[in-house]
Amino acid sequence: MNIMQGDEYDVYLTLTDADGETITTEGVADVEVGLGGVFFSLSENTISYDAEKGAWLFRLSDEATTEMSGVLSFQVRVVFDNDDIVGTRLPLVYVTTSMQRPEVST
Repeated sequence: MNIMQGDEYDVYLTLTDADGETITTEGVADVEVGLGGVFFSLSENTISYDAEKGAWLFRLSDEATTEMSGVLSFQVRVVFDNDDIVGTRLPLVYVTTSMQRPEVST
């Protein structure tokens, strides 16, 4: 995934179990996403499940992406109601440095 500093993104993640079945809210206590130093979780209402798309959704704000740079680690952990925890590392995220217009002095 590529992102640009200062842009906003709705990020959709389709999570599947070992059998290839989509992980929905059923049997899930929490979903935690870490992207660089920014964290989202179902328990903190910063990630939600979109049943229509069959995917988990979190929003990267322009403020958050402005602080990002380089290549970022991207991880997801699913905490199930039975206390099982399954984590995975996702492909790296590449941040493109935003070209800012220079300030014009008058």
